[in-house]
Amino acid sequence: LAGVMMLRELWVSPQAMSVFRMHPLGVIMTGLRREGPSALPQTNVRKLVDRAESLTGFMTFEQLRLPLSIVATDFNSGRKAIFRSGDLTPALLATTAIPGVFPSVVIDGREHMDGGVVDNTPLDVAVDEGAKDILAISLMAGADHESTPTSWPELIARTLQLTLHHQMLSEYERLRDRARMVVLCPVTSPHATWEMRRVHLEAVMEGSREATRALLAQRGAKLFRHSGIHYLPLR
Repeated sequence: LAGVMMLRELWVSPQAMSVFRMHPLGVIMTGLRREGPSALPQTNVRKLVDRAESLTGFMTFEQLRLPLSIVATDFNSGRKAIFRSGDLTPALLATTAIPGVFPSVVIDGREHMDGGVVDNTPLDVAVDEGAKDILAISLMAGADHESTPTSWPELIARTLQLTLHHQMLSEYERLRDRARMVVLCPVTSPHATWEMRRVHLEAVMEGSREATRALLAQRGAKLFRHSGIHYLPLR
């Protein structure tokens, strides 16, 4: 419970509210530093990572009580990169470096970006490392759209969402005999906003809590007895 409260504290912090905030001076400095084609500076994410590390007191993988694997994309090779040791900060910055939004992160002389580019829900990583019971959350299960996209950004976003969700479904089918996997898929309205405002974030948290409570009431202990994919509609 303490961990849950700490996570909530992190996501409603000023650092989280500023992750996608664009400041004119910051944009100019990003261009001067030649961090690559990105809309926002890396400092936006770094402040959030610093806040997380100050709350937990963990700075390296070795300090963690449970093993952790962080997945990023090696942009040079186009392959998955998995970090399991050393400092947490570079790995966290790499795995959250959304292409075009935040600059890539250089680790050991190689460019790294968001792990979701090659493996958005890395079930295979957990299975390959010996996990027999897996609880995963996949965030790409969008609700039905009543109309087709009317702009390029909408078309790209919808295409990406469908691609990543079906990638997860394929991986689930491929791996379900090797481990017991329960995948929770929150489903948001096509018109949902992802503004980093406290009132919105708290509404998402409450909606997620209610949807999970309803699933547990329906499935009970049976939820974790067998592999399954469960869609959680968020109001």
